[in-house]
Amino acid sequence: MRCDLHVYTKRSGMCTVPLLRRVCRESYNEPRAVYEKLKRLGMDLVTLTDHDSIDAAHHIFSGLTGRRDPADFELFENGFPALETRNGQMLALANESAAVMADNPGKIEAGGSEAHAMASVGCAWTVVPRARSKQEVLDGLRRGEGKVRGAAVSYWKLTRDVLSIGGQMLRHDQWTLPLAPLCLLFPDRGKFRAREFLGALVDEGVSALAGRAFRGRGGGVNRMTRAMWTFIEGRDHRLMRRLNRWPAPRWIRIWMLCATRGGDGWLWYAIGFVILLAGGEHRFAAVGTAALAELLGVGLFLRMKKAIGRRRPCALEPHCWATLLPPDQFSFPSGHTITAFAVSMALSHFYSDLATGLFFCAISIAASRVLLGMHFLSDVLAGAAIGSGLGLAAIWLMGSVF
Repeated sequence: MRCDLHVYTKRSGMCTVPLLRRVCRESYNEPRAVYEKLKRLGMDLVTLTDHDSIDAAHHIFSGLTGRRDPADFELFENGFPALETRNGQMLALANESAAVMADNPGKIEAGGSEAHAMASVGCAWTVVPRARSKQEVLDGLRRGEGKVRGAAVSYWKLTRDVLSIGGQMLRHDQWTLPLAPLCLLFPDRGKFRAREFLGALVDEGVSALAGRAFRGRGGGVNRMTRAMWTFIEGRDHRLMRRLNRWPAPRWIRIWMLCATRGGDGWLWYAIGFVILLAGGEHRFAAVGTAALAELLGVGLFLRMKKAIGRRRPCALEPHCWATLLPPDQFSFPSGHTITAFAVSMALSHFYSDLATGLFFCAISIAASRVLLGMHFLSDVLAGAAIGSGLGLAAIWLMGSVF
């Protein structure tokens, strides 16, 4: 009999990835749909994974349970009768290393897809050859008769599942639409290497009990989004360290300080005042649209910052020359960037000749937030996408008024 022993549904709770832990679920799959697909794939038994109520050991090279030390492998070898040696969301190297650990008399092997998206359901499973009932499956597993089958993760499979979960999150909670630009930060195929990607999940270490051991880094319930977020955060932190230690020329320092102070609101207030005085017949529509875009942006980024709770770069590492104090403690997304791009998009609709100057100001403000240690690169990239979208939304909304 065959059974996928590691499958998620929408009943499995929220993920704990830092960026998405309050907005994204482990899975959006309906339990009935998962059951029907597994039966179509020839599974004789169906199990569903629920992190809210089941306490169990995860894959030994997963980042879920924290860092791996040699003592951990002693515990795995001596304290656990069963190990997951085939996981559909782990690389083949990690599964092979787990199989080495389980290659001992009396050690039980188990496998499952760890499917968060419907496309991966049933891609890995456990089979007990001579079992004919649920009880015989359990008895056979205890006797070590279980065999693991199925595939490991690949770049295309991972990308497909991440995008699928992201799309389902957007359909389930439409207010999360501003998070969509993060999909653009997923590593391209040319940068995807098995060893590099595994490094985002586990950090190579030494263990006398396994030929090759790894220590988990980070930890998150949804390994796919965890890996994506680890990649983004690693790139953000590398850039942060370089910029925080870069003694920028005086002219760049002045430019960035002026840009960020203008982005505090003074620049947009001044531009709005000038447009009201000399903006022609569209001046009220332009200022009204820009004001609506800014209000939408402020309301959205305040909610998102509080929900996501990402710490600012300046709270992690001191800057070598910038001494500005942040307006709040949260980093994602960049409120200055959202406002800059929202207002620039709105005003450019009415005054196309000003578009180049407006977006130069917006880009300068966004760059200043990174160079001054106020935000990570992904904060301002997301802010630019969100702000542009809100500017277009304001244009559409105000089109029926003016």
